[in-house]
Amino acid sequence: AKQDEAHLASKEGRFFEAVQLINAALESFEHVLGDAVASRKGMLLTEPSRFAAEVGSLPGGRGDDLAGLWASRADILMNLGGLRRAAIELDAATRLSPDASRVAELRAECERLQQVQEQGFVEESAVAAAGKVPAHILTGFLGSGKTTLLNRILQEYHGKRFAVIENEFGEIGIDDALIARREELGAEQIIEMNNGCICCTVRGDLIQGLKKLLKRMSLEGTRLDGVIIETTG
Repeated sequence: AKQDEAHLASKEGRFFEAVQLINAALESFEHVLGDAVASRKGMLLTEPSRFAAEVGSLPGGRGDDLAGLWASRADILMNLGGLRRAAIELDAATRLSPDASRVAELRAECERLQQVQEQGFVEESAVAAAGKVPAHILTGFLGSGKTTLLNRILQEYHGKRFAVIENEFGEIGIDDALIARREELGAEQIIEMNNGCICCTVRGDLIQGLKKLLKRMSLEGTRLDGVIIETTG
């Protein structure tokens, strides 16, 4: 009766109630099995795979009945997004009733949903990673070649769009012929180079300067390949 009530609740979309009902049905079935669960009390609910592995089979068609209960529980859990737990229930059901078509169908559907879910996680991770801009710290003692490296980055056509953050422009000699645009943003000054790179001086707070720069890029619909922060020698 509880299993039928669980099916009805699931059909009507009352999945949390359905879980409680199918759990009650499994607890009742535990009493039906008697000696078979004497030393395995509670395992029908908590450790179905272990129970199925230890028991192997049940007499009088009870294996098929228990597999049906586990399959029903898996079906409900799948509707709640509990795919990993549903897979455990279906694995146990398959052990006891390997030829049950409903179990096989639910197992195939669960595997398909798990693949979709995993792909969704991968895509979400990719989107999150794509939204981040790599930041590099360029440091070294006076005369170590920091300025030479930054000049190469700002002047050569390497196909990357970097933003170089420094305290003062004076340390980097920028040829006016290489400048595409110059912009004053309060305490910050931005120079856009012909190769697409940006040189930004930050005289105030670094975080605020970065936020202004990224906001500017977003408004223009452009994206940076990285930010290079030069520290003083």
